Amino acid sequence: MKILDNVHILFLSLFIVFSVTIIYYVWFYNPGDIVARDIRNNPEKYAEFVHSIEKRRSQILLGRATSFNALPEDVKEKLSALKYFSEPDHILIDMDSCSKVDIQMIEGRWSLEYNGCGNNEWRGHDEDGFIEIWTVNNFWVVIKDNDFI
Repeated sequence: MKILDNVHILFLSLFIVFSVTIIYYVWFYNPGDIVARDIRNNPEKYAEFVHSIEKRRSQILLGRATSFNALPEDVKEKLSALKYFSEPDHILIDMDSCSKVDIQMIEGRWSLEYNGCGNNEWRGHDEDGFIEIWTVNNFWVVIKDNDFI
């Protein structure tokens, strides 16, 4: 009987830990906030990455999705130094109307976007249908596509 009581306590403990973990990830864990916080806490790393792209933009196909492996080595090095989006599925680099680079890094359902002109006016978190947006500052935006299609 003592063994059965211990097994019940073990299963109850595991159920509680599992339930708390699920609740945490569903309601409290938010990668968009985590990436935004990393950008705010380490702006120099992100600035170095952008600067490396600006230096090498003549070697990068503008306006086309590029894989991580197709980037110049120094750009890959700066990108790998980032805590998040260090090896994105695709990276899209283009020129903006103010002759600055725009960068979009796509990793699964997540996208990290840099607007070289600094046109992002609204800051914070917003949901628009299936799209969640975290505006970090005038330059950086984190986007999550929640569409199941």
